[in-house]
Amino acid sequence: MNLKFIISLLLFFGIFIDAQKKQQIFFCSEIHNPTQQEFVRKNKVKNFYIFYQDYIIDRDLNLDKDKLKKEIDRQIPSTKASGYAALDVEAESLLIILKEKKVSINEYNRIINNHINMIRYAKSLRPNIKWSFYGYNLTSYPYVTDGHENDITVGTYPLLRELDFLAPSMYLQDKKTSENLDIIKTFVSSNLTLSLKLGKKFNKPVYPFVWNRYHNVSSENTLIDPSDFQWYVSQILNFTYNKRKVDGVIFWNSETYIYETNKNMNVRNEYRNVKDIKEYQTGVLQEYWNTIKNK
Repeated sequence: MNLKFIISLLLFFGIFIDAQKKQQIFFCSEIHNPTQQEFVRKNKVKNFYIFYQDYIIDRDLNLDKDKLKKEIDRQIPSTKASGYAALDVEAESLLIILKEKKVSINEYNRIINNHINMIRYAKSLRPNIKWSFYGYNLTSYPYVTDGHENDITVGTYPLLRELDFLAPSMYLQDKKTSENLDIIKTFVSSNLTLSLKLGKKFNKPVYPFVWNRYHNVSSENTLIDPSDFQWYVSQILNFTYNKRKVDGVIFWNSETYIYETNKNMNVRNEYRNVKDIKEYQTGVLQEYWNTIKNK
């Protein structure tokens, strides 16, 4: 058989298989929340692990190996475990990487290298887990500017190379109204174009984070209408750049933090007349999961 024909056939089937690859939906559950863990078991959900900065860094923004190891051992006891996980380090580190806080080149590089060391350490503890950072590549609202793509993002290239996948934050900020429709679509297309470009450049899958609550000032933490959430997730999953789509989404949900710790007034008002919090949270979670689980 002709060698060129064989190569062409292999390329065709490679492209065909890739095109048929099913997008994955992960659920980022609270490991200490029995309600969410029961939900994960009941729905046979692909669980996603997340580690927050209180368990990762010290006051100088450096990696605290003892804290991180302790939390990884708690959430993922088996050293042979597989799956997906992300480190979530924001606060001052994020401001520096976004160049919103001006620091010296040496300090900027220190923060980037700290992040690289965090990922490498996590990988050394659980080598079969796929690791990333929440929010990386960095997104931009309402759209990606040249400065964001060519300055801020380029500065993170050494870190992006270390990640097993990209996990940009695509939380919805604007209510789905006729006035906001173009704004939302531009936010999605602009940021996912950048993510998919970077995914191709560094050969990384792309799994954006989504949330069933609004992430803005005016409607902060209020629930998105389930049909609007379904529509928004569909916008993300169906967006195509250079014949490529995202590889799935990560559904983040932290009701304990939102309700008990954050003390957001919108959420307080929502829960004011709730008698059975466990039953309410389970019902809400199930409703939103049902809108996207078969995507």
